[in-house]
Amino acid sequence: MAGFTWEEIADQVGFSDAPGAHRAVKNFFDDVPQPDREQLRELARERGEALWKQAFADALEQRPGAVRAAVAVMQRQAALDGLDAPTRTEVSLETDREIDELVAEVLTFRDGRELVAGVDDDPA
Repeated sequence: MAGFTWEEIADQVGFSDAPGAHRAVKNFFDDVPQPDREQLRELARERGEALWKQAFADALEQRPGAVRAAVAVMQRQAALDGLDAPTRTEVSLETDREIDELVAEVLTFRDGRELVAGVDDDPA
């Protein structure tokens, strides 16, 4: 979750190689744990905060590109936390077939996840 490679983890905790560290985690947890969405959001917030501190310090020192970097971090954080106004997209379709195809596609996939009968049980 901190962004380290298996090789870096192996070095840090004393395993001889990356597969050894991976096996140890898998054996301990019976699988390699996958973070849930909220854990990933929190991780992104923490990383964004670290980047913001650096970008802001660089902007105060008037380093080239620092303001642009700070704005990019702010935009990403606002999008992550839903602070930006929603984006409106208008779709123009001319035939019933095109409408049916679009609806079927929207009901099939959302955020890379398949939906069942168009119902999303994850409100997040």
